[in-house]
Amino acid sequence: MLEAFFCALLKEINFLFTNSNYFCARSSLWYYYHFVKMLKFVSAVILFTSSWSISPVKTDVAKEAGFRQVYARENITLHERPIVNRYGVDVREVKAVFTARSSSAVVVEMLRNADKGIQWNIGAGAYDVLNNEKHTWVTYIEYDLPWPLNDHDAVLRHSLVEKGNIIEVAIESVDDVLPLKKGAERMEQVQGKWTIRSLGFDVVEISYQVSTKPSAVPRLITDPIVHYQMTKSMSALRELLEQTTI
Repeated sequence: MLEAFFCALLKEINFLFTNSNYFCARSSLWYYYHFVKMLKFVSAVILFTSSWSISPVKTDVAKEAGFRQVYARENITLHERPIVNRYGVDVREVKAVFTARSSSAVVVEMLRNADKGIQWNIGAGAYDVLNNEKHTWVTYIEYDLPWPLNDHDAVLRHSLVEKGNIIEVAIESVDDVLPLKKGAERMEQVQGKWTIRSLGFDVVEISYQVSTKPSAVPRLITDPIVHYQMTKSMSALRELLEQTTI
């Protein structure tokens, strides 16, 4: 459709230029008619391309109280805010937001696919999916973290709810599914969610927000690692999504 607009515009411009000697000899009304016609084409192109290119990247992050942007890379933004988790502990919630050319159904299938999970979870040494049902599943993830952090693992229950063009997948840590692996530190008090919103034109907005029990390691050390790994993981997820046929 966009191509048709430009073709019509170029055709009209070409007509005016190739017939310049002709229309100069005619009345000003003739010239005014074709000039206005060309302007209408230009206006139509501007309106169409503006609505097509801007609307898919709109986000609702700013509407959520307390979030502030702390990092941006590869068209992915990271936001943080302080919250009190459901355990009554003051924690920091981190949120990544990006868009991808995919569908909500493909995103959900990617989240519950163990073979794909190990590919997009940067730093993960293992990624398994357990109790895989339609609206709930459990993932087990091992993270190989750089010094001075210890390797971590996490057992996370996912619960899916559909709300119109939005799919939310709530995440919470569970401790009664798998025993702690020797040498690893279990991630505790994990809570968060995936939010997948269809924007049309085969584009989805994806946000992933999560909080965990505060670490004893200073944020000066952990923040660069968290920001890097989350951004690279979301980038890898987007790449896999856009390689998958809708």
